[in-house]
Amino acid sequence: MNRCHQGALALVMILSSQSDYGSQISPGPIRPESREITVADSIRAEAIARPDGADSPIEFSPDKKRFVVTVHRGNLERNTNDYSLLMFRLDDSRVTASRVLASRSSSSNRPGIQEVNWVSNHVVSFLGENPGETQQLNVVDCDTGRLVNRTMHGTSLTKYLLDSRSKRVFALAEPPVAHVMSKRTERHGIVVTSEDLVDLVALSYGRRAERHEELIATRLGVRKESTIKTSGAISPASGLWLAPNGRYLVVQTFLTGAIPAEWYRYEDPSLQRELRRERSEQDYSLVSQLEIIDVESKRSKPLLNAPLGTWSPDVEWSADGASIVVAGTFLPVTSTSVGADQMASRVRNMFVAEVRVATGDVTPIVAGKYRLHGWDGTTGVLVVTPSGASGEPGSMSQAYKRERDVWVKTIEDLANVNSNEATVEVSVDVGPNSPPKIVATNRATQERTLVRDLNPEFKHLTIGTVESVLFRASDGHEVKAGIFFPPNFSVGRKYPLVIQTHGWKSKEFYITGPFESAFAARPLAARGILVIQLDEDYSRLQTAGEVPYEAASYVGAIDYLLSRNLIDGKRIGVIGFSRTGLAVEYALIDSKYHFTAATLADTSDLGYFRYLAFLNTNYGNSADNERINGGPPFGEGLRSWLNVSPDFNLDKIETPVRIEAYRPGSLFFCWEWFTGLSRLGKPVELIYMPDADHGLVKPWNRLVSQQGNVDWFDFWLNGHEDPDPAKREQYQRWRELRKLQQAQDAERASATKE
Repeated sequence: MNRCHQGALALVMILSSQSDYGSQISPGPIRPESREITVADSIRAEAIARPDGADSPIEFSPDKKRFVVTVHRGNLERNTNDYSLLMFRLDDSRVTASRVLASRSSSSNRPGIQEVNWVSNHVVSFLGENPGETQQLNVVDCDTGRLVNRTMHGTSLTKYLLDSRSKRVFALAEPPVAHVMSKRTERHGIVVTSEDLVDLVALSYGRRAERHEELIATRLGVRKESTIKTSGAISPASGLWLAPNGRYLVVQTFLTGAIPAEWYRYEDPSLQRELRRERSEQDYSLVSQLEIIDVESKRSKPLLNAPLGTWSPDVEWSADGASIVVAGTFLPVTSTSVGADQMASRVRNMFVAEVRVATGDVTPIVAGKYRLHGWDGTTGVLVVTPSGASGEPGSMSQAYKRERDVWVKTIEDLANVNSNEATVEVSVDVGPNSPPKIVATNRATQERTLVRDLNPEFKHLTIGTVESVLFRASDGHEVKAGIFFPPNFSVGRKYPLVIQTHGWKSKEFYITGPFESAFAARPLAARGILVIQLDEDYSRLQTAGEVPYEAASYVGAIDYLLSRNLIDGKRIGVIGFSRTGLAVEYALIDSKYHFTAATLADTSDLGYFRYLAFLNTNYGNSADNERINGGPPFGEGLRSWLNVSPDFNLDKIETPVRIEAYRPGSLFFCWEWFTGLSRLGKPVELIYMPDADHGLVKPWNRLVSQQGNVDWFDFWLNGHEDPDPAKREQYQRWRELRKLQQAQDAERASATKE
């Protein structure tokens, strides 16, 4: 067979119904003897579900006598994620009892249990599903465990608010997928304007539907419902806030029409970039605002003539529902009653501000980026904390109180604001080398007790240690990272290295990494490979300097580890996931170090095909490629693309590349690398998982990706093969790829001698 076609044989499609990978899994409990951790262990491990944007996963009842927490673990035998809603009681400053309040099992990419809220001291609501079901609202009596009622919408709900007095429910729901083909299109064809390429190939508007949620109103146990229209689009990330009296609903929406001219006066660079981003008619802007809806009339209007300055604003209603406080918003710049100094501040800053519902009057509270930590209905004290500060209100918090028409700082002790806290503080005790445990601390005596050890089986696993480090990239900027050492680490030995890009947090406990897509830090370390997990710097995101700036971190990491005599500089691997794939592609072509093996997992791409595929639907993505590659790829601009875009420089690739594509859109956008490298006779493998999410969720998808990468890097960096008979075909493929690599290495060596 011709060498230039051999690489193309390494396309492997993984379907969720395929059982080959399930056959590799040995069921049953973890053995008691000590052994090294595996990918399967990480999937089976119990984890705490942390709500998006929440400071803590612990949810207390209003009277602070009970709390709930949601845990989950992967079921490799059934390819599900099994969730449990655990309820604990507090008695005499101690946690005295617990029970499983509800259990759900998800076979989709959605959580089995999410959006947990206390309806009263005895009732909890949540969104839940079991295999084959859509996700609906569940309401559970905590004393009896009885399912009280649920919604019956035709598609899955993604967020909700429940008015317990009226049993009225407001929810965001996935829209039904519309099909491209109809009697009209059969007869006349499709006039393509701003349709998504993937949608046209799939003959359904699935990708478009992913970006637009429906807002519905219904009642518990009633099939009748209505749809509430808003002027802006509602995304899955949109927030919902219902007034205590149930009269008004506030929702975050994203602009679909023309952007108000006065908004261009704001000086925030991120906001300006989004305001000026081109988009198609069917795409919404990433600039959002708050709309307020009269629940009775279903009429909606902007709460403020101003954009939000954050993706996740904080909103607090007053106890009487007459006003609302918002953190993370800009303030209107059209008011004639605002002085010059105040207007200059509005142009430059985000604010925490109060809005009167009846009149729309706005009262600034404090300028800057803050989070809300509660508005006490009795004292009227509002507590705010600077954005980026973690934990409960403390020394960095500020308290404000309304005095007539202005808000002023109050000298009241912040502890008084939180006087209704539970006598026991419940928290998650976790660190980079300490698996998470739920602990309770008596606030009076500071006595700590263990509430739940999530994974007692870890005592029988050797997991190695993690060290947080700070080093300089090759261009001089500082980079934060964590080093995962092999469990049997020996000083003086030089280990092979795998660089994991994207998302290091020094206080978290990671088995595989910050994401479950491709990363496999501790299982890789168990194979005798040192792993460094990098943080990333977003300061140059979507600029011409972004890619070399990020790639400089990889060179700096290698320099740093070589200086510490920890690694073998001739055995280096790298994993790019999502946005960092851009820099990894760049580094594989233009780096002073040779990479022995690489993985590109569901990555962004700087290629010509991806640029054209988005050009009529998402101008922002195409403009992103233009900024980085030096203009549009036509005429003189093409010359820059030929020099900068890795896709036009695949002939320079000297590294075996494993590519992972999740869902059809991802497959389209990695096709250039797969077919291009195949045509050049270079070792490349493409793994396609059509039912996977960007952040892998399903156990079999995780096993394919993470275990596949453990085997991939162990093969290329250590020369090892897993003797498992189920992996025989995998290694047959890779041996053929190794022959291609060896032939290219020989050609380069010969050319160097000449």
